[in-house]
Amino acid sequence: RRGWLKKISQEWSILEKELP
Repeated sequence: RRGWLKKISQEWSILEKELP
């Protein structure tokens, strides 16, 4: 299963948005 991969990629995109 790769459900966690999708979740991590989603959280990572949010992190990149908050980063300058």
